[in-house]
Amino acid sequence: MPAWGLRESERFTYTYNFFADWRLDLRVEQITDARSARVYPRCTGGRRAGPPEDWAGPWDYLQRTQPYLVDEAIVRAADILGQLLTSTDPDEVVEAGDWREEMTGLLPLLALERFDRRALNRALATTERKPAA
Repeated sequence: MPAWGLRESERFTYTYNFFADWRLDLRVEQITDARSARVYPRCTGGRRAGPPEDWAGPWDYLQRTQPYLVDEAIVRAADILGQLLTSTDPDEVVEAGDWREEMTGLLPLLALERFDRRALNRALATTERKPAA
């Protein structure tokens, strides 16, 4: 049995923000011998993107991601992109406000289903490692 006491196929919950009560459901897929060229821990798969850091927990997430909000975000982003593609002057695309700022605000809703395993593994590789006890 590994040092952490986990077995293959075992599931566990990890709370990474106690104030917002964000929890991750994790499952141990496989336990293998470490390879010298690999960085550990590493993620082999996942589903859906994590919430933006400034969202205040699961209730806030549910409120902000209601289907009508996501649909509106998709329609608005398509409208802005359509204007950009047909305009000769991108600075005049959105009359009220900066279109870049508006698109930045829409991105969290547009990327809810996207899970980026490579980005997560890059982040894991930069975390501080403590020697095993």
